[in-house]
Amino acid sequence: MNEKFRIIGHRGAKGEMPENSLEGFEYILKNGIQWAEIDLRLNEDGEVVLHHDKKYENHIANKPKNFRLLPKLKDALNSFPQLNFNLELKESAVAEKLTDFPELKNNPGRFILSSFHHHTVKKLKKIFPDIPCLFLISGDFFDLHSYITRHKVDGVVFEHEFFSEKEIKKLIENGKQVYCYSVDDVKDVLYFYNQGINGIITNYPVKMKKYLETIEPFKKK
Repeated sequence: MNEKFRIIGHRGAKGEMPENSLEGFEYILKNGIQWAEIDLRLNEDGEVVLHHDKKYENHIANKPKNFRLLPKLKDALNSFPQLNFNLELKESAVAEKLTDFPELKNNPGRFILSSFHHHTVKKLKKIFPDIPCLFLISGDFFDLHSYITRHKVDGVVFEHEFFSEKEIKKLIENGKQVYCYSVDDVKDVLYFYNQGINGIITNYPVKMKKYLETIEPFKKK
């Protein structure tokens, strides 16, 4: 499998397991997936927890609706030292809290940091200069390379339905990291692989891996 093209499980493996769950991380690791994208918020006690929505939605069966019961980032990092993480910040207050996790300083190659809140990404780049810090983009966007360069971040995670081959090529040629979300069709995966991007974020990482391993360009790597 081509290690330079990363298959990143969206919220662990959202299409196959409970999202942002320790069970999901165990599942993808057992099936050879090395990267998980997870969402970060703060709970009532100021701890960094794994959750996508602003309000608590009961994704975990038989649990009361309480942010304190959500999986914590420290549990994910400690329980799965072999797993790499794309940490998506859902609120800016998380940025300062990440300094409490020595893993980010000691092993920067294990992480990607991203957010739709671009001012937060710029802050993260100053705090963690050795970790790739990426702007998340939704919908159409003009002249991504100039925008990313001007704000001194490392690249972009773009929505798979909105993109420009010309802009993707320019980003790659200028050494920027480029990822795409959420790619759940194998034809789309092959298309973006051929564009030369760094990887895709998918709800079905195990399914995608098994399929790609049957494709000639991948199984030879």
